[in-house]
Amino acid sequence: MEMTVALDAMGGDAMPDAAVDGAMAAAEDGVPVILVGDEAVLRPALDRRGATLEVVHAEDVFGMHDHA
Repeated sequence: MEMTVALDAMGGDAMPDAAVDGAMAAAEDGVPVILVGDEAVLRPALDRRGATLEVVHAEDVFGMHDHA
């Protein structure tokens, strides 16, 4: 059974670049990856690298100090 990884590409330091680079490396190793985050931010990061990874748009952002 193949597992697909959904990666929060907006949370954390150096995002989304670190997430895009990691997702590309995983994809090169045959791991299916879906990036989740603001598509308007992710698409340019993917385009700069010539990457064609799947993106699921999520515009909501929760900060470190937000409560559930």
